[in-house]
Order: sequence, then structure tokens, then C-alpha cells
Amino acid sequence: MRYLFFCLFIFASLPVFSIPEIVDISRQPYENIGKKLSYLEDVSGRLGVQEAVALDSLGKFHSSDRDILNLGNTKSAFWIKLRYIPEANNRSYLIVDIPNIEQIDCFLLKENGQFLKMHAGSLSVPERSIKIMTNYRFLLPDNSAEQVFTVYLRVRSNNIMLMPIKLTTSDKLAMGTSKLLLESIYIGVIFSLFLFNVFLFFSLGDKTYLYYSLYVFSLFFYVVLYLKGYSYLFGDQFRIALNTYPHIFHSFSAITAVLFSRKFLNLKSTASSWIRWYNVVFAFCVVEFLISILGFKSLGASYAQVLGVVNTIMLMAAGIMLWFKGYKSAKYYVGAWALMSLTIIAFTFSLAGIFSTRDFTFNLLPIGSTVELLLLAFALGDRYRDLIRSERKTKDENLRIVRMHNEELERVVAERTVQLHQSIDKLEASNAVKNKLFSIVAHDLRSPFNSLVSIFTLNDMDMLSFDELKQLLNASRKNIDVIHHTLDNLLYWARNQMDSSGSFFSVFDLNRAADTLLHVYQPLALNKSIVLKMEAAEIPEVYADRNQVLLILRNLIDNAIKFTRPGGCIRIELKREGNEVRVSVSNPAVDPERLNLDTLRWPNIQASTPGTANERGVGLGLQLCHEFAKANGRKLDVRLTGENIEFYFFLKIAD
Repeated sequence: MRYLFFCLFIFASLPVFSIPEIVDISRQPYENIGKKLSYLEDVSGRLGVQEAVALDSLGKFHSSDRDILNLGNTKSAFWIKLRYIPEANNRSYLIVDIPNIEQIDCFLLKENGQFLKMHAGSLSVPERSIKIMTNYRFLLPDNSAEQVFTVYLRVRSNNIMLMPIKLTTSDKLAMGTSKLLLESIYIGVIFSLFLFNVFLFFSLGDKTYLYYSLYVFSLFFYVVLYLKGYSYLFGDQFRIALNTYPHIFHSFSAITAVLFSRKFLNLKSTASSWIRWYNVVFAFCVVEFLISILGFKSLGASYAQVLGVVNTIMLMAAGIMLWFKGYKSAKYYVGAWALMSLTIIAFTFSLAGIFSTRDFTFNLLPIGSTVELLLLAFALGDRYRDLIRSERKTKDENLRIVRMHNEELERVVAERTVQLHQSIDKLEASNAVKNKLFSIVAHDLRSPFNSLVSIFTLNDMDMLSFDELKQLLNASRKNIDVIHHTLDNLLYWARNQMDSSGSFFSVFDLNRAADTLLHVYQPLALNKSIVLKMEAAEIPEVYADRNQVLLILRNLIDNAIKFTRPGGCIRIELKREGNEVRVSVSNPAVDPERLNLDTLRWPNIQASTPGTANERGVGLGLQLCHEFAKANGRKLDVRLTGENIEFYFFLKIAD
């Protein structure tokens, strides 16, 4: 029974009192020795080396089960213990193979019980025995005898502490330079892409290339100079400044990535609804910048991991959406951000301990970002090719439009030429009208007035008796009626030509107006022994310009009287047809076989034809009839039925 309890006690005590394996440097390959280490978390960060040794003697150190220690993102300090046997006649090195641990104190226990202290870190100027490159190399003391040495490392950082630790000799250090080839390729690709796209920006003036160049530049600072530690090439002061505010460059890379994506995808035109999400992520990037510049380095490290995942997934999602919408240039773009998001997720899971951490883990971001930048460069090239095709297509389309415009211009010029000729014809016709009007005023109106003036002159000279004056005035009555009718037509024609007033529509009784007009013309018809008849049923009121309609009827009746032989009959007919009233004036035609109806349908101002009693006119009335009939509904038309000629037009019935 006692033996059983003793075995259980020993089994339970194994994790506490486990002793790390001693590293024989002569047999140790160039690889991490994490599983041969033990460590202790110093939450207060105040333990000295003697206190750490005392706690080690009490079994407070825990053995590591991983090749690379992952101590997390914490303000605690950690003590790491390792034991080794140096190789005789060869220099030994302790390598902390990561560049961004802020404080590293190396305590080597000497034979006299004292400790040899060496101090380094990303925020420190190195001592002579320590070489800082992309890692920290501590030169261990020479010793020809096979002796076990104990080393205590105290590490602390406001960042995630991954601790790849190696023990090696000078002749094995060359094995560690194999990663330089991969990193050189990465740096070369980044440098080439940066210079090439800066050149494209200045050549093409496209801001997409500027944002891409700034993204490449900020990634170079964050991944190459900070994560990979190449800031040492620019001196200790630059290295310390960069490691003090490293996540400024991460926030800047996230900002430029958002700007590049927005410009590349042309969201204003292709997907304006996504702009608000881009603005939200942009605000998160600005928050990271503020956190970093205010010195919250530990918070900035955690924030950068989350923002990196969110940012790349959103940029990828926008590209996928536009790809499905037919934006072909997004295919390389989607692949780039998909690869980058997977890289960041894998790296984040490694930091969180979900995935095991290897030396390759530290190359995830360089490799992933290199391929991402190349894919984005392919996307830019594909976009440029599409732009060239689009410009060529646009150019062809513009040429086609120019040809169409030229043809249209030629057509318009031809039409304008025809219109010009028509205008010239109208001008010539107008000039003829002017000459005709002067002739009317000079002859047709002046002559009757001269007769009247002569009569009144003789009367003033008392050369006429009352009976003679009465006889002469009765003889001039016909001339006075002609003058009145002619002046009436001239005034209406002039007003219509000057467009000084349009038609004034109103509702009126056409039957009553025509009957009144018939009584006016009855004496004139009786003088030629002509019968005037009006045939009108009960028709409703019409909606038209009353003065224009009466002028049409006066001219038609006057012409009918003028060209009807004595004893003839003139008919005025008002008849309802549907929602219109048909108005017609008909009379027996003189020489119907010689009538040209086309000249009556399309009349011009011309010499007036004498009537059957040698009545004179000015040739203006029929043209006025056509113009006013059209203004009040439909055109004036004419037809010949047997020996009767009929002029007719239509008026709208009032509602």
C-alpha cells in the first residue's frame, strides 16, 4: 500500500520536477530546441535572477512541449531555462531567432556561482558580445572541457512572444542563412513592384497605381523591416524607432488597401452601396493608427490581427460580388485577397496556439503577401488591358458616331439648302405680293377715290346740280362697296401675315350669323337678278373665330355673285355631319370645262379675274378663305358637280 502511494506521488510530481534535456551542441542540428526548455511566468515582472533560480530549485519551472515557445500577448515577463554542453574548440552561440522581442536578458551561470549578464532587445542598443541582425546572437564563453552550462533568459515584450531558440556553433551558422534566399526574393519582388507601379502612376496618372505603390511600400516596412527584422540595416536608432511604433505601418497598409480596392473596383459606378462598408473599415484603420501612435503596442498587436482578417475578407467579398456581376478584372483581385486572408488566418491561429508554430510560420506573411502582390499586379495588368480594349471600342464607337453625325450634318445641310431655296422662293413671292399690293393701292383703290374726289371738286365749284350730284353718287355706290370690301380683306390679310394676333374662338349661332349676312348681300344679288338661298336645318352652336368665319362667308358669297350670270341661283348650306357643321357655298360655274380646281385649292395673290358683269377684285379673298378655314378646323375645299362649283369647309360643334 505504501508502495502504491509512493508511485502515485512520483507520477503526480513528474510535471513539476521534470528536468529539461541537456543540449549537446556538438550533436544538435540547426533547429529549435523548444522541447528542451523550461519556463516560468513572472506576472509582476520584478523577479531577479537569484529569485528565478530559487523558484527553479523548487520545481516552479514548467517543461515546454513545443519546438517554439508561444508565450502569448501579455505584460508578464518570462524566465526560460536551458542547459547545454559546448563543443570543444568551437565557438557556441545562443540564438533567439526573432527580431521583435523588446527585452532579452541572458544570464550564464559561471563556476563561481556568479552570473554573466548579456542584454539585448528590439528597443536596446546591443552589447559587444551580442550581434543583432534579423535575430539575436549571444556569444557563449569558450570551454574545452565537457561541462554542463545553465542559461536563464528573461524576456518581456508588449507584443506576442514567439520564442524560436537555437543553440549552435559557428560552422553551423551558415545553415541559418538558407532563409535569406527566400527573403531576398521577397524583397526583390516588392522593390520591383514598387518602382514599376510608381513609374506607371507618373506615366498614366491613374491613382490606382499610386495606392498600390503605397500599399507595397507600407507592407515592406511592416513585414520586411519589422516582422523580419531587416530594420537593423538602417542603424540602431531607426530599428528602435520602428519597433516602438510598428503598427502604424500596418494601419497604413490597411488604409492604402481600402483606397486601392475602392479605386480598382470603381465602386462609385459599380457598387455604390458598398462604399459605406468601406468607410466603416477605413474608420477601423484610423483607430488602429491612433492606438499605435499613442503607444498602445500590445493592444495594437491584437487589433492588427482582427483588422487584418476583417479587412481582407471584406475586400475579397466586394471583388467576388463584382466578379459575378461581370467585372472580369476582379478574378486576380479575388484570388489575391483570398490568399491573403487565408495567410492572415493561418498566422493568427498559429499565434493563438490553434496551429503548431514552425519556422515556416514566420514565412507565411512574406510568402502570402508576395503572391498577393503579384496577383494584384496581374489584376492591374488585366484591368489595363480591359481599359485599352474599352478605349479602342470607345474610339471605334466615336468614329461611328462621327460618321453618323457627318451623315446627319450632310442631311441637315441638304434640308437647309432646300429650305433656303424655299425661303428664296417665298421671298420672291413676298416681293411679288408687295408689288401687287402697291398696284392695288395705286390703281384699284386710287382710281375710285379719284372719281369721288372729282365729283366733290365739281360740286364745290357749283358746276353740278342736285340731280346731277345724286346721279353721280349713285353711280359711284358700286365703287364704294368694292373699296370697302377690298380694304376689309387687305386689313385681315395684313393682320394675318404679321401674326399680330391669333384666332379668337368663341361659341356663336352660325345659323343666325349666316342669315344676317344673307340680308346684307341680298340687294347686291338683286342687282344682277341672282337668287340667294340658304338651306339650314336646326344646327347647334359652333366653336370658332366668328369674324374669320364671317369673312370666309362674305368672300365666298361675293365671289359667287361675281361669277354667276344673271338669273342664276346661289345656295348657302349649313349641315351637321357628326360633331361638325359643314358650311358650303355653291353657284353655277362659268365655262366649267375650263376650270382648274388645283389653282382654287392652292391660290396665290395674283391678278383678279373679272366677273360676269366685269366686276373687279384684288385676288386676295380666296387666299384669306383658305387660311382662315384652316385656322378654324380644316382646310377649304372645292368640287365641281355638273355645272355647279361648290366651296365648303367644316366647323367644330361647341361642347
